Amino acid sequence: TRWVRLLCTANILLTIEDGAVPAIDTAVAELCAGQRPPEATGPGLLLDVLEGAARGSAPAYLSLRRGLDALAEALEARPVDVQPESLLAMKRQISQMAMLFEEQGHCFAELQRRLAIGLQSERGREQLRGLITDLERGLRLLARMEDRVRDLRQHHLHSQQEATSRRLNVLAVLSAIYLPA
Repeated sequence: TRWVRLLCTANILLTIEDGAVPAIDTAVAELCAGQRPPEATGPGLLLDVLEGAARGSAPAYLSLRRGLDALAEALEARPVDVQPESLLAMKRQISQMAMLFEEQGHCFAELQRRLAIGLQSERGREQLRGLITDLERGLRLLARMEDRVRDLRQHHLHSQQEATSRRLNVLAVLSAIYLPA
């Protein structure tokens, strides 16, 4: 997780970050090219940067979803080859992304409260509401992914119990055959 510190006034947006942030780089490139954003104020530019940063989470979410699908297919094909650690690692990654979305949602809700006066156009207010709605949808999708990991873990445990039961049955038959009465 990367943190970006921002200072936003009516006409200035200052950022302090550890490395390149694609959303900020895109906004700077557009401004340098003479493309003026529709809401050319500090809060408007802040929203554009935050929207770009929030949208940047989509590839990570899609990558998690592909990984979960691959894990589910492997579990269905050969449950014994799937390690419990891989299920726990997937759950941890999903939880980390959910925490990121929750933090972004808190940030956007606070911005909505504080920037209500600074955003003069309906476009800015609508953009902020859209970001909050998208984050809430993302949290619901991540909750469904966590449920799926839980179901896969239960399936994995059931498969291991079934394999153990089969082994015990074979041992019981062998012991009945070879042990003296």
